[in-house]
Amino acid sequence: MITPEIAPVITSFRHRIYARNTPTSRLLGYSLIVSLFCLFDALMAYCAPVYLDKTLHNSFYVGLIISCSSAAGMLFDFVASKTNANSSFSRYFWLTILISLVFPIILLFFSENIFLIIIAMIIWGVYYELLYFSHFHFIESLRSEKTHAQSWGAVCTFKALSYTIGPLLASLMIGYSLNLPLYAALVVLAITAFFFFLFLRIFKIRKSSSYPAEKNKHIVPINRLFIWKILINKLWLLWMFMFCLSIIDSAFWTIGALFSEQLKLSSPIGAFFLTLYMLPTLFIPLVSGKIDKPLGKKKVAFISGAISGALLIAIGLIDNAVLILLLVFLSSLFGALAVPEILATFEDYITRLGYLGNSIISIERSSENAGYIVGPIICGFLAIQIAYQRVFSVVGGVSLFVSIVCLIFIPRKIRFPQQQLQNYSQILD
Repeated sequence: MITPEIAPVITSFRHRIYARNTPTSRLLGYSLIVSLFCLFDALMAYCAPVYLDKTLHNSFYVGLIISCSSAAGMLFDFVASKTNANSSFSRYFWLTILISLVFPIILLFFSENIFLIIIAMIIWGVYYELLYFSHFHFIESLRSEKTHAQSWGAVCTFKALSYTIGPLLASLMIGYSLNLPLYAALVVLAITAFFFFLFLRIFKIRKSSSYPAEKNKHIVPINRLFIWKILINKLWLLWMFMFCLSIIDSAFWTIGALFSEQLKLSSPIGAFFLTLYMLPTLFIPLVSGKIDKPLGKKKVAFISGAISGALLIAIGLIDNAVLILLLVFLSSLFGALAVPEILATFEDYITRLGYLGNSIISIERSSENAGYIVGPIICGFLAIQIAYQRVFSVVGGVSLFVSIVCLIFIPRKIRFPQQQLQNYSQILD
């Protein structure tokens, strides 16, 4: 019971909180909550292959089943583009938490059932896409295009922190019990839900509809395909650029660990291969938005992507472990800068296109999912043919080529055919 003496204190505390309800404080709060959820996801990402290998005893099948998650995510992207563009970020985040709960439960109690394991992979792909829809809608709700790069930089940095810590914690816990990381993941998920509830209560974020009411209804399904075609015609090079960044990331997470073990045979510092790859993602995204003023987001992303690719090419040409690790670190520096800049570019288009924003999100997400579907297959095949080290040279070369093409052919400002898009944006009553 609140006594008369305590009531003024509570009121004062609320006023102080509301006085700090600024875009920066909201972004910080949201990023912290995202980092909690990503810690849950990192624990699951580390455990899933272990459980699959325990059940299937075949690494090829393990990779094939895990790829179902990205395939499901890619399909979900198209379906989600049809949803209400005014759906709030909180709705997407609550759906993310609710659906993700099924993932650890299946692994804990039904790990021998292959059919349910595949369902778990599909759930993984769906909730990860829901999380990104939440990101895009939250940053759009801040209503400031000038800070899109900085906002994405903050989210990427907090995510990277969790994906750096998560595998280490999971590895330690598995030493005690295979199920311990999954129980820990459930606890982290519960904590995430609690703090997200507090976040919404404290900041009272309400996304008011910024689009005409009639646009909140569903667009005729067949016209959605034509809208996608129009947008892809304008964004296909950006799609390819994001696709290449995803393939590079998948290369590190599929054969990077194997190459690290190989590198350790010649030098103990080879164990830091993946650590040095992840390290720049902890701080580089924070400078996003501060160095793109003269050139613009797209050019900074393409130049960074080109430099990152060129440095990767050099990895396959040398044998010195110290130089290889240095090149990995430098390549990751520029790659970590390219990602938030290109995401901020897509964020700008989401703001510009209003009620068609979900289509832009779906296009961006489809490029990443395609990279994570194709990447492991290509990298695994190349590793057999040309050895682990040279795989990085190949993917780096492709990234360098695509980055240069984007620099040459993508204009500073991409103009969408607004009249044509409006003609296809017929509304269902």
